[in-house]
Amino acid sequence: MDDKPEKTINRREAIKMLALSAAGAITSLALGRDAFAWNEYYSYFSHSYSSFYSSSYSSYYYSYYSYFSHSYSNSYSSYDRAQYSSYSPYSSQYSSYSSHYTSHTTPDSSGRLKINDEYGGGIVFYVDASGQHGLIVAREDICKPYTDQWGANYGSTGIFFRWSTGEDKNADAPDYAYGLLGTSTGIGTGRSNTEKILTKYSPSRYPNSAAAVAQAYRGGGRSDWFLPSRDELAQLYSNRNVVGGFSGSFYWSSTEYSADYAWFQYFTSGYQDFSYKYLSWCVRAVRAF
Repeated sequence: MDDKPEKTINRREAIKMLALSAAGAITSLALGRDAFAWNEYYSYFSHSYSSFYSSSYSSYYYSYYSYFSHSYSNSYSSYDRAQYSSYSPYSSQYSSYSSHYTSHTTPDSSGRLKINDEYGGGIVFYVDASGQHGLIVAREDICKPYTDQWGANYGSTGIFFRWSTGEDKNADAPDYAYGLLGTSTGIGTGRSNTEKILTKYSPSRYPNSAAAVAQAYRGGGRSDWFLPSRDELAQLYSNRNVVGGFSGSFYWSSTEYSADYAWFQYFTSGYQDFSYKYLSWCVRAVRAF
């Protein structure tokens, strides 16, 4: 099957992204970064804007996409051209993100966990009112190079995963990408959402969906990771600087908007929106305690 164009970015969203790029460029100039930084930001957005309305994916687009995500995440540190050249999307973790990690503490004497505590294979980013329950996020994005079953060329990067499948034409096909699964939005629903997705799209047959790779994550030796719900993802974004290591990219939630669309969050600006389920974005696994 031929790859379909990235239809998720409509003209309204494209204007948002162009505005963000202009703001980023102005900020870069204000911070004294050189012309190379400006050219990369400008090239990324001018290219990606046209790619969203083109007839096929482009490996050139993905190289700029990956570079922008990487360079944006380092916007609070000195601009380092050599750091980009050493970045490898095939690595199991992003070494350049190590500067974001701070020393984390363990639970206090009362046994209550706090945001930024290192616990249960990851970092605490949400604690409920009792102080006894909350959510933990993995220290890194899922990075798993794979061959896409539907012929897309981005699987080799290992950092983009479909919400469902790549079959968006034949409604009678068992791997049809669309269909309402009854997922929920709130904090505490990510695990059940993930289970509903995997019931429809079995990880044994479709091991590279966003839900499947989140569940397969084994950080800290734990086996109960899942794809966060929309509200869990929003909470994660609000504490992104505490956790660290995020790209300036789109991240999937496990929450549907409709039969055709699912929610994602843009970790550059924080806005949430929905896109076609067959598209591919980044994944960060979470677990509950």
